[in-house]
Amino acid sequence: MSITSEAQGFGVTTKLWFGITPIIFAFFLLANINNDVDFDVALAFISIFVVSLLILSYYSKGENKNYLKQFNAFWLSDITAHKSLWLLLSIGGIFGAWGIAIITDSQFIGIILSGGVLMIGFLKTGSILVPIFAHGIWNTFVVAADQGFFGSTLQTSDALSSVPITVPEIGIGLPGFANFFTEMIWQLTLVSSSEEAMKVAILVFVLVALRRGRNFIDGSTALIIGAVSAIAIWSVLHTINTVVISFFIAPLGLM
Repeated sequence: MSITSEAQGFGVTTKLWFGITPIIFAFFLLANINNDVDFDVALAFISIFVVSLLILSYYSKGENKNYLKQFNAFWLSDITAHKSLWLLLSIGGIFGAWGIAIITDSQFIGIILSGGVLMIGFLKTGSILVPIFAHGIWNTFVVAADQGFFGSTLQTSDALSSVPITVPEIGIGLPGFANFFTEMIWQLTLVSSSEEAMKVAILVFVLVALRRGRNFIDGSTALIIGAVSAIAIWSVLHTINTVVISFFIAPLGLM
C-alpha cells in the first residue's frame, strides 16, 4: 500500500486539523479576549466543537465505524483530488443558495439550501473537511464583502442581508494581524469546524441510534432522517442567530 493511500485511509489530515489547529487557535483566541462578549462567543464555539468531537469519536468506533462507512458517513476520510472537486461544487452551491435567497427574498430558504449543499458535499466524500473548508471560505467571503474588500457597492447592498449562512464574526484580534486576516483565521478554523462538526455529529448520532431499529427502519431512511435532522437543527440555530443580530445586537452597537 502506498503512503498516499495509507494517509487517506488513516485520515491524517483530518486528525491533524481537529487535533492541532483548532486547539492552537483556541489558545490564541482565549489569550486575546478583552471583554465578556468576546468570552461568551469564544466559549460557545469551543463548547460546540468539543462536544461534537466527543460524540463523533464515541459513535465512530468498532462496528459503528464499518456501519457508517456503508453510507460514506465515516468522517475521517481525507481530501483527495476527486474530493476537491466536491469542495469546489459545495462552494458554488452556497453561492447558488445565496442567489436563490435573493430572488425569493427568503434568507431561511438560503440557509436550508446551503445546509443541504454542505451535507451532500460531506456524504459524497466522507470527509468532514469538505464542508468545513467550503463553509470557512464562504464565511471569509462574507467578512471580506462586509469590510469593503469588493467595493462599497456590495458592502452597502441589500444582497449581504440575504446571505444564506450568516457569519458570526469573532471580532478578537491577534497581535500583528489586520482585523480581516484575524477574522479569516477564526472563520476557517473555529467557526466552520464547530458548526460542521455539530452537523455531522447529529447525523452520526441519529444513524447509530436508529441502527437498533434497522428491522423497521432501513439504513437509507435512517441516513435521510439523520441528514434532515442535522440540517434542520443547524438552520434553526442560524435563524435564531440572524434574529438576535438583526434585532438585538446590531441596534445596541455591539458588532
